[in-house]
Amino acid sequence: MPNDDCLLQVYIQLTARQREVLRLVSEGLTNREVADQLYIAPCVVAGHLTKIYDTLATLEALSHTRPNRYVLISLYADFFRRHPLFNTHAQSPSAPRTGELRRGVRERHQSASHPLSI
Repeated sequence: MPNDDCLLQVYIQLTARQREVLRLVSEGLTNREVADQLYIAPCVVAGHLTKIYDTLATLEALSHTRPNRYVLISLYADFFRRHPLFNTHAQSPSAPRTGELRRGVRERHQSASHPLSI
């Protein structure tokens, strides 16, 4: 089993979005649930997971196995419990997510361009 230093090295190599995916998957969410929370397609979540698995595969401690969802959860669920600083949301709960902002702009644009709008 990799130690926390190894897991941290993998974690810091990931993009911010990959870290969000890692955090949510380690909580036991499915690809669909992660996608819904992050306002992305499930296939994008799968792509992020592939990159995360590839990064995990570089650990010598995991050279005998191929990283998968089970390995990811077993490693990082405990890691996030031990180090709550890394288990934080990328933005405050009160701040609107990017998807919400896009939807709001799109809705305002559609209502303004509708011929029957007031």
